[in-house]
Amino acid sequence: MGNRSERNAEASAAALTLARSFRCLPNHVKQALVGLYGLQADEHAIKRYWRFYTECTPYGYPLSARQNAGEPLGPNEWRELLGQKQKYEELLLFFDNEEHLHGLDETIRKFAPTLVQGMPGAMTHGIIHVSLSDSKKQQLRRASLTLQDFSSPVSQLGWGLDVRNRRMILEGLAYMVHSGLSTHPERFVHRAENERTPFESFLRIADAERREGVRAQVFEAAVNHEKYSEASNFRTDLIPSGFQWQVAKVLEEVRSATDEALQTRHLLTKPLLHPQGHPILYHLPTWIDDLEFEDALEMLYKDVAILYLTTTGEHDEDEDEERLGGCFLGIHFLISLWGAEQVAILLPVEEQRAVLKAYYVTVLSLLLTSSNGIPTVEALLGVQERCNTADDPDDFLVSADWNSVLPRAISENEAHNIKLAYVASKLWHRYAYWKGFRIVASSFTITPRLGPGRAAFFFMDMLRHFTPPFET
Repeated sequence: MGNRSERNAEASAAALTLARSFRCLPNHVKQALVGLYGLQADEHAIKRYWRFYTECTPYGYPLSARQNAGEPLGPNEWRELLGQKQKYEELLLFFDNEEHLHGLDETIRKFAPTLVQGMPGAMTHGIIHVSLSDSKKQQLRRASLTLQDFSSPVSQLGWGLDVRNRRMILEGLAYMVHSGLSTHPERFVHRAENERTPFESFLRIADAERREGVRAQVFEAAVNHEKYSEASNFRTDLIPSGFQWQVAKVLEEVRSATDEALQTRHLLTKPLLHPQGHPILYHLPTWIDDLEFEDALEMLYKDVAILYLTTTGEHDEDEDEERLGGCFLGIHFLISLWGAEQVAILLPVEEQRAVLKAYYVTVLSLLLTSSNGIPTVEALLGVQERCNTADDPDDFLVSADWNSVLPRAISENEAHNIKLAYVASKLWHRYAYWKGFRIVASSFTITPRLGPGRAAFFFMDMLRHFTPPFET
């Protein structure tokens, strides 16, 4: 038998060969590998994660086989496929051809303004994957495992741009068509709320929840309506995913539960006050139009970090603030904004604002659908007070915290925690060591229980391949 290095090389080659037949959920593993490089993980840690994830995902399901592409798409057929969850492989070939004709950046500029309006689809994973920096690209080229070797996932744009990885970017574009759920920009009422910062917007929404119960109004009007029942055949492709099916209803519905009740009792003699969607979703704040893009982005990063840190309930005053955690949904707010930024910086100013508007409505639609609900005013203010200061990067305790958090992230099995630590560490350095990002970096989430579990998968796989030693 060969030596250890030869056996490792053979195992890696076999894993990569097998990986080329995978499709389901590999977007997470690619993004996690980029995050691991960003965290300066060594090659052993990166290969460990690759093998762990491709044996069986943390959700308890194996990666499923890729499909063969059918007939090439026509030049405008991609529009007909928006959000239809059909012809992913054909879409991937379509964007591959577009990139050969026009180049990568021009392809992004051509299609992104339309595709970002479907950002809520697949819990924002399309915009996430398109995005990850040229500095990482050089590291990846030097590594023995490169992203070009990995199979094609379906939710990729932003993190692909972060590493300027052609394949990931094209996959992200294809998946944004494949999975898009429209934010309905035709319903946007621009400059409707006079607010200077995203935090003011979140406080207004939290106050509206306390006074009016706006989440119940929007959510109940959508999920309880018979036109969105299973029998109605509304987005039956999303029924197995549960949460995404509910998000689709919230985005599609134009009424609120209050409207429905009043109309039923014949108390409304005039048209509904907001027939084009609930104001909580579609009345946009002034800061999106008034602030420079870079200033709006910095505020959004900080305020979305605060929002994320409120999604786990009450803070235990007996514990350090660094022990705050975040929910699985909330973690997507930050890493999808990272993806949206990578797309937006390639676009003209007005289209950059359109990206921010789509992102803002996306976050609200997910909050309105989430069982965690909208955080309270007190929770938002409390987390802001704890986070809103600058760390001293030379402080021993700050350094010790990062020296603890980053190795912990590298050893994680949950891909979202790796991405969270990577993004938070980058933002901490970018925005003058804002303390909130250091707290976020250590606020890991827990993998949701979606499948039967890895142990059950391996047991079923063993039974499937077991051959009795003798016949009876």
